[in-house]
Amino acid sequence: MKIPYPFGLREGCYLDHNFFVNCTNSSEPFIPEDIIVKNISLHGQIDTLMYIAHDCYKKGAMVASNNPWLNSPLNFTVSSTQNKFVVVGCDTHAYLLGYQQNERYATGCASVCESTRFMVNGSCTGVGCCEVDIPIGFKNVTMESHSFQNHTMVENFNPCGYAFISKQDTFNFSIDSLRTLRDQQMMPMVLDWAIGNETCNDIENKSNYICGDNSSCQNSEDRSGYRCKCKDGYDGNPYLPTGCQGVGISFIVMLVCSSWLYLMVKQRKLIKLRQRFFEQNGGLILQQKLSKPENSTATAKIFTTEELKKATNNYDETLIIGRGGFGTVYKGLLPDNRIVAIKKSKTVDESQIEQFINEVVVLSQINHRNVVKLLGCCLETQVPLLVYEFIPNGTLFEYIHHKNKVSTVSWEIRLRIAAETAEALSYLHFAASPPIIHRDVKSSNILLDSTHTAKVSDFGASRLVPLDQTQLATMVQGTLGYLDPEYMQTSQLTEKSDVYSFRVVLVELLTGEKALSFDKP
Repeated sequence: MKIPYPFGLREGCYLDHNFFVNCTNSSEPFIPEDIIVKNISLHGQIDTLMYIAHDCYKKGAMVASNNPWLNSPLNFTVSSTQNKFVVVGCDTHAYLLGYQQNERYATGCASVCESTRFMVNGSCTGVGCCEVDIPIGFKNVTMESHSFQNHTMVENFNPCGYAFISKQDTFNFSIDSLRTLRDQQMMPMVLDWAIGNETCNDIENKSNYICGDNSSCQNSEDRSGYRCKCKDGYDGNPYLPTGCQGVGISFIVMLVCSSWLYLMVKQRKLIKLRQRFFEQNGGLILQQKLSKPENSTATAKIFTTEELKKATNNYDETLIIGRGGFGTVYKGLLPDNRIVAIKKSKTVDESQIEQFINEVVVLSQINHRNVVKLLGCCLETQVPLLVYEFIPNGTLFEYIHHKNKVSTVSWEIRLRIAAETAEALSYLHFAASPPIIHRDVKSSNILLDSTHTAKVSDFGASRLVPLDQTQLATMVQGTLGYLDPEYMQTSQLTEKSDVYSFRVVLVELLTGEKALSFDKP
């Protein structure tokens, strides 16, 4: 254990007798009044040990008791910020007695319970355990533990009451404490210490002021005595004449180097993590597929994480333009000033990565005026990101059901939107290779551009149909109200499932009613 000045082991090495640390007659060092020393901090604290007060009974008669006391040296006080006064027992009231600013002071609390039933481990609120704060500048303390009924009602599980000062976060009450504290004599406690009995204003210009160069004076909590502290940029023992030394160039160089090494290691870890996600999300497979001659018309770009972070201002919530069951859509701006929609999915099934990659390749080759164009993806994140062309005028759902937009869509426009949506689905079902079943056709997945041209969007639930099959067995997905009943019952997915959903959209266009309404019988 380090013994820093103003403390010392022999005469000439400590400030005065109050700071003498005796290591000769004990297994542990102690300062005057037999205060055991476990650690000394130049910030004004001493870690020590203090005896536990207790009173024990057998058949209503006291068989053991202990009311410990501590007469601390000048300006050694029980720390009010580092300790609590704790009382444990089911028939116990205990007191902490002492002096504050040379006046008598007492505090305490009571803990009562008839059984262990209502005790809560970790709780000191009066059932089995209670605690109170320590006043500032408290010294020369005595602890007393007493019983209300000589533990006659609780003797079978709690024959003793206990009281002690405990360093915060070192004692955690449990039901077992009623039994185990009997075998424990002492508890960790913290004392505050200061120099002399004068404040900084009184002492700074006197000959007995001991704060060294490059240090400042600080008053103790109760303003009886002072402490020294090295100024910013200095470190060491402020109680020595030249104890506070400048940090120096070497420390700055070491700090810069360590920061650089930390950033370099962090950057390497980030690069490795992104590469792992890229491979895990099928990046290598996608690169191979896009490089094949048969996919030469594909225009999908593989974006980096940094590109999309920059495009969305680090996914600023004010740029969110849509939320759905499969993810969140952000509005983004690419370096070439193209406005895009960036879809951040919630989850991806690792077993379906190859299927996902195939969909990216196929969708990137679709060039139909009524299908939202897929521009690319980012595979460097845990869940892949998809980048689409941005469609500015919102969804068909808004133009059918929001009062302020309904009047802007005439019957002629509605008919054209219906025809364009049908053309898009027909293209996906019969012209795309392999065919694509959308699986979530609804008015909120039909976007409108500046001329109210329909754009089918959101292929998060879509499935590719192998050329040798006419239907797929899948887990049922879709939106209630639009969901094909046959598909819901059989799990057999065909292009007719999309046709059913499209018919619901037609009814929406004709009637202006929602597909699913809870406002009616």
